[in-house]
Amino acid sequence: MKLSITSPVNAILEQLANNALSLGEIRLGNNFLQCKEVTVENPQAESEEILVQTLSPIVCYSTLKKYDGSDFTHYHSPYDQEFGEQIHANLIKKFTLITSEKSELNQTIKIEKLGRIWESIRFFSPEDNRPIKGWNGNFRLTGSQELLQTALDAGLGAKNSSGFGCVELVERERRYK
Repeated sequence: MKLSITSPVNAILEQLANNALSLGEIRLGNNFLQCKEVTVENPQAESEEILVQTLSPIVCYSTLKKYDGSDFTHYHSPYDQEFGEQIHANLIKKFTLITSEKSELNQTIKIEKLGRIWESIRFFSPEDNRPIKGWNGNFRLTGSQELLQTALDAGLGAKNSSGFGCVELVERERRYK
């Protein structure tokens, strides 16, 4: 079994790795996973275009109001223009939080689906019956290297701290059907 953990803050990753190795286990919720090995990868966005595949669904949503005033969560799909716009805005927000720089605010990010993508419906916990909808598949990201690196380090879309939107770099383009 492989568990992938990403963060733009190396100290967090170092502490997690040290604890996992010294304790010999990692706790995820009520589950304890035995840890025999830690492998460190440091994927780099080396150009203004990268190919990624999802390790967990990418979540993009808007909270809207119903006629009765209650909230409604509308999940966006990669077929919606809003999906790409939210990916872009979210990456700028993450980049600004990580670096305290605003120089990339005029940069754009384009996300393009490659081949078959599929919707995934998950629940945050067994006690929470509200579905979280996200999308899995392969995507081409085009934009500034700094924002692309942010995508690799911090994830795409919303709910990254809950495990959503984790992606890994695909070294070369495959044939997508």
